[in-house]
Order: sequence, then C-alpha cells, then structure tokens
Amino acid sequence: MSELIFYDVLEQTKYQITVCKPAALEDLSDMFISSEELRDLTGQGNSHNYLGEGQTRKLCLKSSVTAEINKLIAKLETSGKKSIPIEDEDLLDVLKGGYLSDFIDDDTTFGRHGDRLGYKKRYARKKHKATQGDVRNLWDALSNGFYDKYKTWPTHIPKYDRHIRMFKAFKKIVGWRLVRSRTDKEQAKFYRQIWDNPEEYIR
Repeated sequence: MSELIFYDVLEQTKYQITVCKPAALEDLSDMFISSEELRDLTGQGNSHNYLGEGQTRKLCLKSSVTAEINKLIAKLETSGKKSIPIEDEDLLDVLKGGYLSDFIDDDTTFGRHGDRLGYKKRYARKKHKATQGDVRNLWDALSNGFYDKYKTWPTHIPKYDRHIRMFKAFKKIVGWRLVRSRTDKEQAKFYRQIWDNPEEYIR
C-alpha cells in the first residue's frame, strides 16, 4: 500500500488542480488534499508522490475533462455537422497541453482540430437528422410517386412554390406508401422526419 501524503492546494479550477508539497504536515494550509484523493481526481497514478518539498505541480482533473468531452461528442453526433467549436477556453487550454486520447477511449473516430472537436477525416460522420438535400430529394420522390399513381407527371414545382401548403397537398395526393416504396430503409428514415414535421424543414 502506498504511503499517504498530503499536499497544499494552491489553485483548483473545473479542469485542473495545482498542488505543492509542504516540508512537514504542520505546514499544511487549510486547503489540502491527500495523495489518494488526488489520484482519484486526476487518474494519474502516484507520480505526484515524487514531488520534493516546496515543489508544485499542475495536474489535470481527468474525470471532469472526460465528462465535458463526452458532452461535446454527444452534441457533435446530434448536430449532423463535421465539427463543432470548443467554446470553453479552460477546457481548450487543457486539451492543448495533451491529447484527446488521454481522456476518451474512441480517439480513432474523434479528434481536435484547433479549437474544434470533429470527426477524423477517414471516418464519415453518422447522420442523425434530415438535411435540405433530403428535402429536395423528397420533392422528387413525391413527383415519382405521383407518376406511379396517375401514370402522368405533375406540373413542375419551382423552388419558390415549394412551401408548406404545397407539400401537405402532395402528401395527401401521393401518400407515404408510394414514397416509401421508392427508397431504401436508411433514406426513408430521413424522409419520414420531413414528412412528420414539415414545418421544421420546408423553407
């Protein structure tokens, strides 16, 4: 069992802690921490035990950093974007001093590019939400469905006429079954998002 050592806490932020080893226990200030507590906070083993008297060291609070990065990853995955900004300057400072792999297991998918968290180039981002490209394709699918049903093409709808009322009218005329029959399962998932909530997507 490792020897229990105590340190003065000179400064502590959300992501980092600065400690100093006093010459003797009676020299500890009111703000102190044990080596066990420090190990739990930092996840860095007992390397701080080798501090000499009067020496200071700034250590990263690994669990806090990991929790914040996981929040950013969740935000990235739901955004449908390639990257999102790391707006917390203190977090960014910590990451600049190390590697993302120090804090998360899946460093093959995600990476830091300057002040942004994003997908590594060799990995395609996972799409969770319909895009305007899906909206354009759905209009085409409606036209195709109209043809399947009536054996004639509908009048071309220019972009300025592709509004909510027109979309809802085509929904009633064509129906979801015909649209679904012309697309695969993955694409149909995004078409259905638009179909069920056109107000969010039709501009």
